[in-house]
Amino acid sequence: MSASNSDDYQVRFNYYERALENAKGDIQDEIDSFDGSEEEVKKELKLILPEIINENFFRGSDIPLDVFEDMKSRMSDELNGYINTITIKKEITKKEPIKKEITKKEPIKKEPIKKEPIKKEPIKKEITIKKKTKPKRTKKKNLRRKILRKKTLVKRTKEGKQWISPIPQKVHLIWIGGDRPDYFELFLQTFRDNLPGFEIKVWGNKDLTKKNFPKTYSYIQKAKKLQGKPMKDEENNTMLDDNYEPYKYSKWAQITDLMRLEIVYNHGGYYFDTTFEILKPMYKLLNKKTYTFVGCNEIPRFNNVHILSNSFFGATEKNPILKRLLLKSSLDEINFHDHAVDFQTGPGYLRSGIKSDDNYFIFPTTHFYPFVEEYSPGVDPPYRKSSKNKCHDTKKKKKTMKVIKNKGYLDFPCKKYPKSYALKHWQLGKSWLINDYNIRSEDKVSLKTVDHSWMSD
Repeated sequence: MSASNSDDYQVRFNYYERALENAKGDIQDEIDSFDGSEEEVKKELKLILPEIINENFFRGSDIPLDVFEDMKSRMSDELNGYINTITIKKEITKKEPIKKEITKKEPIKKEPIKKEPIKKEPIKKEITIKKKTKPKRTKKKNLRRKILRKKTLVKRTKEGKQWISPIPQKVHLIWIGGDRPDYFELFLQTFRDNLPGFEIKVWGNKDLTKKNFPKTYSYIQKAKKLQGKPMKDEENNTMLDDNYEPYKYSKWAQITDLMRLEIVYNHGGYYFDTTFEILKPMYKLLNKKTYTFVGCNEIPRFNNVHILSNSFFGATEKNPILKRLLLKSSLDEINFHDHAVDFQTGPGYLRSGIKSDDNYFIFPTTHFYPFVEEYSPGVDPPYRKSSKNKCHDTKKKKKTMKVIKNKGYLDFPCKKYPKSYALKHWQLGKSWLINDYNIRSEDKVSLKTVDHSWMSD
């Protein structure tokens, strides 16, 4: 082995060992976020293991692809073995009552106070010498000082690290249709508090113009024409709900699906749904040097599923992944009559634009989605157990809880997911998945179930 090859090997070995130790630390951090027996927790840890490895171990330009894949496979084997050796104990310690010892108080003896005669001393007059005061600084000098102070403060607020991500420091949110809900301003403030230095823009009805959306505007108009009309299935049957009333198209979600793609493509930055609450600062998390597209899936899988949650994603301006999705040939394939909105323009559509050799990074699921609801009554999403939002209830259990009109009560700000960076409040939005519907034919009503098997292999 030559000296140069030996040096390369040592550098790679050190990098691998550091990444392995960091991954083990992340595994330990994730243990508390899962409920259940030791066997169940270990199973959940193994499900999110690919995301943990991706977060800690990525390929540099100096590592050949075949060598990197070999190292990654080795790390996966080592961490699987490490998970098997972990002992998970969740003990509840009982607090013993504190015994209070009763001590007898002895009576305090009061001694007579002796009054001494007060001696009056002659008052000495002190001569004060007035010091010459310095001339006041001019307004120009004070202004210069303020400017310098502001510059130093800006450097400190960036946590001592320069922004190195190719994705710009921009946050995009969308609210179109009616008035903003009462929770909107609450959540918006969490963006301002935890993303200082980021440009935050809320896109609204006035922004929905052909100038701002040259690629998707005509398709958005197609969706608008169907707003409020009865929904039809593939066989042109009118889809009826449990009260045998027609389901009606609500196209605002589909319109925002297209808007978010073109906004990030034109301007770069990060898109978030308005039902997100930011739980803690995200500067370091988002400041990744290598990747030009980032996302996070609500289920702990990416490679073998056909969806990528589009509630959050970030990309560079003119990103090739978004470019594919905004091609006329791709947009022409969208069926706006299809009730499976998630597949036509939502998570299924976003996932379809990503190829295996693209430059992307998928964050661990619990970073942005610490919980997920059932996909239908009694049915969990694939690869993950459903649970309820720890910071939402239908009843007011604390005086500090915020009332959300027709949506229950929020424990705000949420402090029950300390390991997550953001919280998607699923219950505040509307699920666009229809699980079953009724159809009427020849005076008979029959129930049809919607097939969601396309979501995973």
